[in-house]
Parts: sequence; structure tokens; C-alpha cells
Amino acid sequence: MSSLNVTKVADEADCLLLAVSGTISRDSLMWNEHPEDVLGEGIFSRVVLLDLSDCDRLDSAGVSWLIRFHRRCEESGGRLVIHSTPPVIAKTLKLLNMGMLLSLAEDAQAARQLAASESNGS
Repeated sequence: MSSLNVTKVADEADCLLLAVSGTISRDSLMWNEHPEDVLGEGIFSRVVLLDLSDCDRLDSAGVSWLIRFHRRCEESGGRLVIHSTPPVIAKTLKLLNMGMLLSLAEDAQAARQLAASESNGS
């Protein structure tokens, strides 16, 4: 099982770009209780584009982590947009009907468009 790595790709004026690689699972999520310690203060009040293209697996704890990340952003006035999910992870999210709760986009460009439309109230 590979470990979870969350990397800050870019910190732009309008959004924070993060890339996740490895496995999003119970065993790999020990660090996530305070992601702001790793990724910086105010992360949840930003628009965060989360690239999952290098993830190889997502279990129920990983889904829970995505939901908690989403809720923390929402509660802090930010927004989480998940994009570039590999087919196996996209299938899991679809089976769980996560598109009703999470903002999911096909790729980075679609994620930017979704984030812009949501922040404009469209």
C-alpha cells in the first residue's frame, strides 16, 4: 500500500492547487487531523482545487476525509473542487452518489470553471 502525499502545487490569487498521490485510506490519513499545519493557515477559507490524478485507491475513510475537507471549506467560506479522478476512484464516488455533495470536475480546466461559477453564485 502506498502512502498518502498532499502537495501544494501552486498558490494563486484566486485558488490553491493541491495534488494528492498514493492511497487515501484509514492507514494513510493519520496526518490529516490538522492539514492547515502542513498546507498553511487559512486553507479552508480558500478555493481549493484538489487533483486526484495520482491516487491509486480510495477507501471509506478516504471518502470520509474528502467529505470532512469539503465541509471544513464550506464552513470557513472556502470551496473544494475535486478533479482528475482516476476511473476506479471516479466509479467509487459515483456509486456513493458523492456528486450530490462534493464538487467534482473532469479535469483542472473544468475545476477552475466550476469554482468560478460556484463563487459567482451561478
